[in-house]
Amino acid sequence: MTSPPVGFFTSAVFTHHALQWLWNYTVEFHPPRWWLAGRWHAVKPQQLVYAPLAWRPYKSARPPRGRAFQHTFKEVTASPLDAVQKRRTARRSYLSHVSQVVYTALASDDSAPDVPTMYRILDLVDSCMYTVTSHEEHTQLRRFVGERLWPYRASETMAIELLALRGDTSAALTQLDALLAHHAPQMRALQAQSLRGQHTRQRQKDPVVDDLYRAASAVLSSLETACIHAKAAAAPYEDTIATHFATWLWTHPRLLAMAQPPFPRVVKAVYTLLSSVSDARAQLERIASLPCSADARSHLASVLCLAFANRGAAQQSAQLMADVLAHGLVPHEGAMRRVLRTAAPLRERNVVQPLVEWLVVHGTSTASFRWLATYYAELGDAESMERMLKHEPEDVVRDRARLICAASRGDVPAVRSYTGPGAPRTEEHAFWLLRALVRHNDVCGARDVFWEATQRFASERLYGEMARMTARLGRTADALDVAAQLQGAGMACSVSTLTYLVQALGHACLPERAAALIAWQRAQGMRPPLRVYTALMTAYIRAGHYVAAQGIFAWLEKQPEAALRPNTSAYNTLLKACVHKGTPVKYIVPFLLDMRRRGLVPDARTYALVMQSACDSGRVLLAEHLFQLADDTLTGGATLALHTILLHAYLRHNNHERARAMIDQLEHRGIQPSHITHAILVHSYAHGTESHLAMAHQLVMRLLDEPQERTWEVPVLEQGMRWHHLLVPLIDAHGKRGDVWEAERLFRRLVDSGEPLSPQALTVLMNAYRAVGDVNQVLRLWDELYATLVMRAASDAAAADMLAGQATGTPSIGPFQRNMLCIPLSLAIDTASRAGRHERVAEIWTRAKRDGLSFDVHNYNHLCRALVRADRLGDALRIVEQVLPDAPPKSQQTVVTDDEAVRLYAADPLYQFASVDDGRTPGPTDPPNRRMDRAMPVAQMDEPARDMVHHANLRAPRDSWFASLRTMRAIHEALEKQRHLRDALLAAFPRAAQRLEACRPYWEALPSV
Repeated sequence: MTSPPVGFFTSAVFTHHALQWLWNYTVEFHPPRWWLAGRWHAVKPQQLVYAPLAWRPYKSARPPRGRAFQHTFKEVTASPLDAVQKRRTARRSYLSHVSQVVYTALASDDSAPDVPTMYRILDLVDSCMYTVTSHEEHTQLRRFVGERLWPYRASETMAIELLALRGDTSAALTQLDALLAHHAPQMRALQAQSLRGQHTRQRQKDPVVDDLYRAASAVLSSLETACIHAKAAAAPYEDTIATHFATWLWTHPRLLAMAQPPFPRVVKAVYTLLSSVSDARAQLERIASLPCSADARSHLASVLCLAFANRGAAQQSAQLMADVLAHGLVPHEGAMRRVLRTAAPLRERNVVQPLVEWLVVHGTSTASFRWLATYYAELGDAESMERMLKHEPEDVVRDRARLICAASRGDVPAVRSYTGPGAPRTEEHAFWLLRALVRHNDVCGARDVFWEATQRFASERLYGEMARMTARLGRTADALDVAAQLQGAGMACSVSTLTYLVQALGHACLPERAAALIAWQRAQGMRPPLRVYTALMTAYIRAGHYVAAQGIFAWLEKQPEAALRPNTSAYNTLLKACVHKGTPVKYIVPFLLDMRRRGLVPDARTYALVMQSACDSGRVLLAEHLFQLADDTLTGGATLALHTILLHAYLRHNNHERARAMIDQLEHRGIQPSHITHAILVHSYAHGTESHLAMAHQLVMRLLDEPQERTWEVPVLEQGMRWHHLLVPLIDAHGKRGDVWEAERLFRRLVDSGEPLSPQALTVLMNAYRAVGDVNQVLRLWDELYATLVMRAASDAAAADMLAGQATGTPSIGPFQRNMLCIPLSLAIDTASRAGRHERVAEIWTRAKRDGLSFDVHNYNHLCRALVRADRLGDALRIVEQVLPDAPPKSQQTVVTDDEAVRLYAADPLYQFASVDDGRTPGPTDPPNRRMDRAMPVAQMDEPARDMVHHANLRAPRDSWFASLRTMRAIHEALEKQRHLRDALLAAFPRAAQRLEACRPYWEALPSV
C-alpha cells in the first residue's frame, strides 16, 4: 500500500477536518510517523492527547464522512439509514426515530434494496427492544419490514429472520431446524465443546456459525417477546407460546448446541421460554418418554432445570432435579452444581440434601468438590468439609473454606487465627470476622468491626450482615440506622439487606412501612424476589393483619414468572396466618395436598404448622398421624419442633404418661431439648399445684445454673431469648399466687441476664402487683412501659418513613402499633379504678388517645366499670350504646372473612392500609393473635386472658364489640342504687337497655365485682 501524496496532509482541508475531529470528540490521538522510504511504519504510541471538553459548549456533531485521505469536500449522497446510530435500547423515542427512517428508506415500492441495506434495516429493527407501552408500534414496524423485504430475501438466514418479523414463528422454526440440520457438523462441534465444559470461551470467527446464530436469535427473540407480552397482559397468563416452544425443542434438540455463553441471545431466550411453562413436571414427563438415548434425555432434562435455576426459581429447579433423578436420568454435573448454587441459600434441607448426596457420589470435577466444601463450611459441618477438601489441591481454597466454617460456627478465635491480629486487612477477612461475631451474639464486637471495616471498604454485604443481626435481635432502630448508613454511602441496597429490613419492620409492627420501603426500592429499579414478599407476609402476620398475608399469597399465585410463584416457604407463611387466625384444621390439611399437586415438598415447618392447628382443635389423634407422616418422609426424621408441639398437646390434655414417653423418645434419638421445650414443661407445671410449681422452679434454676455447652448447631443469635422463655412463666405463676417477693426476685434475675426486657415480662410483673393491690407499683410500671414503647414506636416509624423517602414533619406511630398497650392499659385502669383514683384513670385514657393508641373491647369494658365506680353512669351507658352494641358471641360462630381487603392486596401486594381513626382495635394482645385468646364461657369473655404467657386456642373468631356480663351487671347494680335516674337513662340509651335485659338471666353465675 502506498501513502497518499504528502501535500494533502499539509493542506488546509486536512487541518480543518482534523481539528473538527479533535474538538468535537474525546479521542485517543496517536500521532503517526511514516518511513521516508515511501511505506507506512507502526511506531511506539506516544502520550495520549485528549480534547479539552470543558472549554467548549455542548453541541451535537458528526464525524466527517469518508476516509481521512479522501477529499472530504467531495459531495457524498447519504442514505437516511446512516442518520441512525444503532444501539440496543428500549427507549420509545429511539423506536420512533428508527420507524421514521425505515419507512422513508422503504417508501418506494419499485426499487429493490440491496443486500447490505436490507441487513442494515434488519439490524436497526432488531435493536429496538420490547416494552409494554410501545408493543403496538414495535409489532407494526416488524410486520412492515417483514412484508416489504420478503420478496427480496437473499439467503435462507434472511428468510428465517423475515418470517420471524412477520410473526410466522411456526414456519420460521421449521426452516431454522432445516438450516441447523444442513449444518449438522458445526452443531455437533458446538455441542461437543459445550459438553466438555469449554463453552466459556468466546465464539470463533466462523461465518456459517454467525449466520446460524443470527437466524436462531431472530426466531427465539420473537417468541420471547411474545411470551413476555403475554405475561404483561391484564388477562390471566396462558403458557401457550412457552409450551409450544418446549414441545418443539424436545423433538428438535439441535438448537441446544447454541445454549452456551458465546451465544447469549439464544441462551436468554431459551431459558426465558422454558421457565415460562406453567407445568414443568409435565414437560419433564414428556422428556422422559422421548424415543432417544438416555444421555440425550438427561441433557434435555438438565437444560429444563437450568432454565428455572437461572430465572430465580431456585426451589422449583431443585425439585425438578430431584424428579430427574427419580426418573433414573443422570444429569450433567455442571447443571447439578448450578442448581445447588441457587437452591442451597434457601436452607430447604429436605429438597437440597438428596442433590448434595448425589453430587458427593457422582461428582468428579474440582469445581464440584470445591462447591461441596464451601457448602459444608457454611453449614458449620467441619467433618464433611474436610472430607471434600481432600480433593482440593490449592492451599488458598482450603484456608478459605476453613475460615468460612469457623465464621459460620461463630468461632471467633479460630477466625482471628486466619485474619490475624488487629483490624482485618481485606474486605473478605472483615466480612467473615463480622459474621463470626454476629453468630456469637457479640453485639459490641460486631459493631466495632463493622465501623472499622466500613471506613476502609465499600462493601454492601458488610451492611447486610449487620442488618441481619439487628433484625434478628428485634432492634428495628439499629437496622434502619444501618440502612441509612448504606444509603448515605451511595451503595444500592441488596435483596438480602432489604429482606432483613422488612423483618426488622415486622418486629416493630410496621408492615405498612415495610411495604412502602419495598415500593421505594422497586421504583429505584430493584425487582423484589419471592423471599421479600414472603417476609412482608410474615410482617403482616406479626401485626395481626391476616387478610394482607392472604391477599399477597393470592397475588403470588397469579404471577406468570416462575421466580415469583409460591414455594414451600410462601405456603408455610400462609399456613402460619391461618393457624394464628384460628382457621379450623379441616381447611388447613388440604394445603398439604395442594402443595403436592404443585410439585412442592412439605418441610418440617409445614408439618409443624398443620400439627399445631390439629392440636389447637383438640384433634390430638390427627396430630399423632401427622407426626408419624413427617417422621417417615422428612430427611432425618421428625424434628425437635414436632416433638415439642406434640409434647405441649399432651400436657394441655393432662396426658402426662404420653408426655413422659415423648421426652424419653427425644433422649433415645439423641435430640437435645431446647429452651422452648423446657419452657413448655415449666409453663405446664407452674400453673398447677404447689408441688408442681416447686418442680418447675427447680427445673428452671437447674437449667439456668448449668453451663451451656456450645454445640455449634444453632447460632446463639438464632436461639431466641432463653432467660425470658424460662423465667416469665414462673414470674406469672408466683404473681397470681400473690408471692410478689419471689416474682420480683425472678424478675431481677431476668434483668441481670442481659437480655432485653420485653413488654410481656413487664406486663406479667404489673399483673403480680395488681394481684396484691400495690397500686403505686402498677402505675409506676405503666408509666415506664408507656414512655418506652410509645417513644420507640414513634422513632421507628419516623426512621422508616425517612428511609423510604416519606418523612413528615410530625412523627406518628403506625396503625398496627396502636394496640401494643391494650393489656397493660386494662391492668392500669382496673387497678387505679379499684383504688378510687378516678382522675388517674381519666389521665391514662386521655393521654393514650392523644398519642394515637387504640383500644380493644376489653379496654372499653374496663373503662365502663371504672366510670360506674366513679358514679358516671351516663358515660358508661353511652359507651355501651355507641361502642359496645353487639351481642356476645356464641360458642360456635360463623367465620366472616374480609374479602374486600383480600382483593385489594391481591391486586397490589404493596397496598397501603388506611386505618380508621376511631380508637378501636380488634386485637386484645400484642401482637394480636387469635390462638392466644382464651375460649371462655360467655360469663367470662370480657376478662383479660388468665395466662399472660400461653393461652388456650380460640375455636371461633370473636371480632364483635360487646359489653361483657361483668360490665352489664355493674351497670345494673348502679342503676338499682340510683332508681330516680334509671328510667331516664334507659330511655336515653335504648340499645344499652336492651342489652341489660338480655344479660339478666346469666348474672346469677357471676361472682361479685
